[in-house]
Amino acid sequence: MHEPGLWHHQTEVPGVQTTAQLKLSPYVNYSFRVMAVNSLGRSLPSEASEQYLTKAAEPDKNPTAVEGLGSEPDNLVITWKPLNGFESNGPGLQYKVSWRQKDGDDEWTSMVVADVSKYIVSGTPTFVPYLIKVQALNDAGFAPEPAVVLGHSGEDLPMVAPGNVHVNVIYYWKAQSSSTRNRRHIEKKILTFQGSKTHGMLPGLEPFSHYTLNVRVVNGKGEGPASPDRVFSTPEGDNHTVKNPANF
Repeated sequence: MHEPGLWHHQTEVPGVQTTAQLKLSPYVNYSFRVMAVNSLGRSLPSEASEQYLTKAAEPDKNPTAVEGLGSEPDNLVITWKPLNGFESNGPGLQYKVSWRQKDGDDEWTSMVVADVSKYIVSGTPTFVPYLIKVQALNDAGFAPEPAVVLGHSGEDLPMVAPGNVHVNVIYYWKAQSSSTRNRRHIEKKILTFQGSKTHGMLPGLEPFSHYTLNVRVVNGKGEGPASPDRVFSTPEGDNHTVKNPANF
């Protein structure tokens, strides 16, 4: 009902009635026209009235598509889809952006902004979950309480090599055959594990051979440093179980 220049049928009233009550949106300019109707059909519409601006009201909805993701290790970028002009319901449309750490007793921190669809919170700890909400307001008041969404501050590269747990990526390669007659070009292989796994199988190992491996942690930002290289030899057989890289 908000397309400029497009007429919408609103209601019908008895022929003896000269008024009609319409349900309209706040803070919108409307023009009106009237047609007579009988059993034979409709008349031509009357001339359009002058425009009337309905009274402003607080917004009746909040922004959608609210997200919180970090673009740097020490920030939280909060974004949302803003209301359009008809959804503002009044002048002075703004957004109250609120956030707090999910695991903590901190109070909500808020900032009121206008004419934007993004707010960056700086100085956050790295990769911490945050609760986020964005509420619309205008000169007439606030929209209803918004839904709370979960976001995360930014990630950083892993700073340490893995120890005895949290294996993510294993690099391994054949150093040389235990038999001097079977030397080959060194080709590194990569095996990826979920971060919660603490052991795995290295496939395709040749028997009676020397191998070297190291382990690295990987997250959304990239690879961390490698653990110290570990060397092992295979007996007769074609698979080797890796448990703790320091103790296999």
